Amino acid sequence: MVSFLFSFRGRINRKQYWLGNTSVTFGIFMLAFIASLILAPFGAKGAPSGFLMLVLGLIMCAGGWAGLALQVKRFHDRGRSGWFALVPLLPALMIATTLMGGVATDAPAEAVVPNILPWLGIGMLINLWLFVDLGCLVGTDGPNKFDDNSPRQPRGTKLAAARAAPPCSAAP
Repeated sequence: MVSFLFSFRGRINRKQYWLGNTSVTFGIFMLAFIASLILAPFGAKGAPSGFLMLVLGLIMCAGGWAGLALQVKRFHDRGRSGWFALVPLLPALMIATTLMGGVATDAPAEAVVPNILPWLGIGMLINLWLFVDLGCLVGTDGPNKFDDNSPRQPRGTKLAAARAAPPCSAAP
């Protein structure tokens, strides 16, 4: 299970991808909720404690790593490099750069927001592409350059093997 969630090697199919992402998301929420229940009373006057923020940050980092590992393995199943999982960082980086530039120049929000909107649109298109490509489309059949020992068989292999098998005969 640890290698499934945290390793970048191998391939996973759509079912494993969806189950893995659902489990990671549920696990992050549950761990964050439990950590907040346990550690929140130690904050000062309703403010979260620094230790709680550290624990929540570690939970988010572990969840982000697991999500990235699942995406990389799904890209491998689709016959692509896992580096494609970093494509969503481009709009995020451009939005952060635009915001920091606005803060550094003391620009009003009315001047900064129009520069962010195109990057938000590009980010949405990238997320739509990831949803369709990783979550909806079938992976490559048989071995590919990312995994020689694929559990998949080419389409029709089971049916062809069943047709070639001799019929069962009753014992005399």
